[in-house]
Order: sequence, then structure tokens, then C-alpha cells
Amino acid sequence: MYNSSVDFVVKSIQKTPLVNLNGLIYQEYQDFFDDVWLEKLNFDFNDIKTDKLEKQENEQRFKVMYSENISKELNMFFKKTKITKALEEKFNLSLNPGITDIWFDFFGYQLTPHVDNPSIKLALQIYLGDQEQPGTAFYDATENHKKIHQVLYKKNNGYSLLNNDKSWHSLDSAVRTGFRKSIYVRYS
Repeated sequence: MYNSSVDFVVKSIQKTPLVNLNGLIYQEYQDFFDDVWLEKLNFDFNDIKTDKLEKQENEQRFKVMYSENISKELNMFFKKTKITKALEEKFNLSLNPGITDIWFDFFGYQLTPHVDNPSIKLALQIYLGDQEQPGTAFYDATENHKKIHQVLYKKNNGYSLLNNDKSWHSLDSAVRTGFRKSIYVRYS
């Protein structure tokens, strides 16, 4: 069953077109995980131990602690060679799997347009909640950062984004109610 879940994600990556908007290079996923993983990831904030993110201690973002079984299992899942190879082939680059987080963003959490830390070559984010929440906006690399695309927050949808000087992104708006739940995978 574990292998079929890996194969499902690999097919999600393979079938999703690669988009290049003037150097902003990404994939936008629909139905990323199979039902097995969606069931595993179906838990609430109060059901699990969480901690603040490093350098975001004063923000309303929490991550599931790495000691939690679901976090361990998810980190192992995204280290699978088949998944890494599918992303490498799609983006035409060499990748090393890094840390996978499960995030809960609460009321008021917001990010301004930014480019990720240079140690990240590729980031992948999949949304896990049913509530209406802000998605991720992509911006041009000009000084004004005009929004050029938006990935809507919808359960089991998301994106992968090549990290470069054109990969400006942020939350589309501040979280207004409840929580915004997602996974965030880093590749170097």
C-alpha cells in the first residue's frame, strides 16, 4: 500500500505541466495525495504536539513536532527516491530531500512577498484543510511585486516552486479565521 501511495504522488508530479512565467517556474497540483495519505493527514491542531518555527517564534505559525509519528512518516515518504526523481526530471535539476513540515497558520498570520532561503532549490506545498483560507500568490520580480498568479487553497492541491531570483511568493492575504493547514517540503 505504501508503494501505491508513492506511485500516486509520482504520477501527480509527472502529469502536472511545468509552468515558466518569465523565470518563475512552478507546477500547480490537483489531487496530489491518494486517499490513504489524506486519511493519515486528517487530524486537528489539538490532536498533536506542535512547536513554533525557527525565526518565526512571534508569528501565528506552528509546525507539528518532528517527534510525532505522522511527521516522521511524512519525512520518510518525501525522501523516497521515486518522488525525488520525478521532481528532478520535471524541473531538470539534481535534488536532495530535506525536511518536511506540517504547518498550522492561525488568525493574522501573513507573509510579505519573498524568495526562500538560498539553501532551498525547490519547495513543495500541499494544502490540507477544508476551510476557506488564503492561497499562495506568485509575483513578478520587479520592485512593485505585481501578482501574476494565485494558487487557491483547496484540500489536496498545491504547488512546487523552483527557488530562484524570480520566485517571489507569499500568502495571498492574512489568515482570517480557523487555521490554514499544509505540508511544506524542502529540497536542496
